[in-house]
Amino acid sequence: MSKQVIAGLSQVLASNYVLYTKTQNYHWNVTGSMFGELHSFFGSMYSDLAGATDALAEFIRALGSPAPGTLAEFLKQSKIKEASATKANQMISDLADDQERMVSLFTQLEDLALKNKNIDVANFCADRVAVHNKNKWMLKAYLEK
Repeated sequence: MSKQVIAGLSQVLASNYVLYTKTQNYHWNVTGSMFGELHSFFGSMYSDLAGATDALAEFIRALGSPAPGTLAEFLKQSKIKEASATKANQMISDLADDQERMVSLFTQLEDLALKNKNIDVANFCADRVAVHNKNKWMLKAYLEK
C-alpha cells in the first residue's frame, strides 16, 4: 500500500466530486440562448464525473484505506472551488479552467502511480486526462467569438 498514492487519489477524488457537484449545479441553473445545448453538455459531463468518482473511491478501498466521503472532507482536500458563476459564459469559462486543473491533478497522480508501479491507477489517470482535455477544448470552443 502506498500512502502517497492513496493521498493523491483522495485529493483527486475530492476535486472530482466538487467538480461533479459544480457541473450539476450549472446543468440545473444555466439559462440563455445556449440553454438546451449547455444543459445537455453539462449533464453528460456530470454523469461522466459520477462514474470517475466511484472508480477513484474504489481504487482507494482496493489499496486498503477508507475513502473520504463527506462534503467537509471533499471541500478541505479539493483543488476545485465550489460553483459561483451565474451566467452561461461564466459557467463555461469556470468549467474550462477546472478541466485544466483536473488534467494537472490526474497527470501528477499518474506520475506518482507509475513511480509506485500501480499500473491500474496510472492507466485510469491517462484515460481521465484525455476526457478532461476534450472537455476543456469543447468548453473553450463555446467561448470563441
